[in-house]
Amino acid sequence: MSAKWHRSKRWDEQHLRGRMLAPLRWLLRAFSSITLSVVLLSLIAIYGTLASVPIGLLALGPTWAVIGLAVVLSASLPAVLIGAGVRRCLPKPRHGLRFAATRIGGLFGAVGGAWAWKVWAWPALRFDPVSGNGMRLFAGFVERYEDITLRRLPGIELTELEFYAAWPFKLLLILFVTNMVVATVRRIEFGVKNAGVLTVHSGIVFIAMSSLYYQALKQEGDTILLAGTQLADGTSARGPAQTHFYDATRVAIWTRQLGQVEEPGRPQWEQKLIRGLPRYNTYGSDAGSSERDATLLSEAFSRNAAGDPASDRGRSLSINLSDVMGSGDGDQSVDVRVVGYAPYAELRDDVVLFSRGQVSRQDRVDTARPVRAVELHFPPESEVSVDRPVLRFTLAPDDPAQRATSLPGYGIALTRGLDTEQWAAL
Repeated sequence: MSAKWHRSKRWDEQHLRGRMLAPLRWLLRAFSSITLSVVLLSLIAIYGTLASVPIGLLALGPTWAVIGLAVVLSASLPAVLIGAGVRRCLPKPRHGLRFAATRIGGLFGAVGGAWAWKVWAWPALRFDPVSGNGMRLFAGFVERYEDITLRRLPGIELTELEFYAAWPFKLLLILFVTNMVVATVRRIEFGVKNAGVLTVHSGIVFIAMSSLYYQALKQEGDTILLAGTQLADGTSARGPAQTHFYDATRVAIWTRQLGQVEEPGRPQWEQKLIRGLPRYNTYGSDAGSSERDATLLSEAFSRNAAGDPASDRGRSLSINLSDVMGSGDGDQSVDVRVVGYAPYAELRDDVVLFSRGQVSRQDRVDTARPVRAVELHFPPESEVSVDRPVLRFTLAPDDPAQRATSLPGYGIALTRGLDTEQWAAL
């Protein structure tokens, strides 16, 4: 211990006494501890490991610890037994010979024990993922989360940027910086002879504080850069400057309502930040406003979440986005609630079928499009038993882009008023 640290402790005993100041003395001693620095730095390293190393791989740690212990015991036990036996067989006056023979006998015992472990024990312990034979602790957990990091688990759902900016990591850095500053001031003499250690400690504190500043202000996202008009010489002029970008860590829903108009005939767009939206796992796969919606949603989730080992259809989701679009021209506010999430999905259009009698507003009657829903099923005599449709199409005869579908081997088209010449062309 340094002389400065002894002086610091004596000052604590003289000035921080009594029931009121004793807790402050304990706290000051704790933050002056080198042990606390090692513990906090270890926790920071573990936190960084959890951000990038799959937890399934970390779960292999106990298995390899047991295997490593078996290797050490297989090599050390024969070494100790053979070395002790050789030592007892040689006369005591020959100290040099006893020492050399003991070490050589122990070495042969260790090599023999390691060889025996490799020949007999390792084939039985080695895990075969195909047959499942061998030793692997938490085998089911390891297989399920072999490529999933802690930040992607349900209930956490953080990007790498968000994970490093989360409050536990910030708290660890603040505690470590406080510990480093207090320990340096109270333990190390300020002088030329300690310039090296003072510089190292100052650099560590500067890096930690810079990390906090970096996490607080860093943003990631995308922006659209528009090309300029083409000039006479074939080159393009500089495009317009962009003042907005799409944040990669924050999700917003964009909506507009006909009652809110920023220009004649142009509804005003609004955006609403969605807080708590998942990112990596399936939620609410059975959600839907009707039995048909629930069936279609379930089919979509089963197709798009097939490669997600952490998917679970039992997880629900309910994020209320009340009054998302506001109200305009007497219309009631529109309530929106997020009830499901798929980590991997393809966007596709779908329609809700209504008869004209079910549509109350005339403007919606005028803009409604006639459609026909076509479902393809396996025939009843087929050996395949599937209750839901194999394929489903929604065809709009008045829209050339939406009135036909084409699949390998066949196509389906829905038309109205097809004349003889067009029919002959088909």
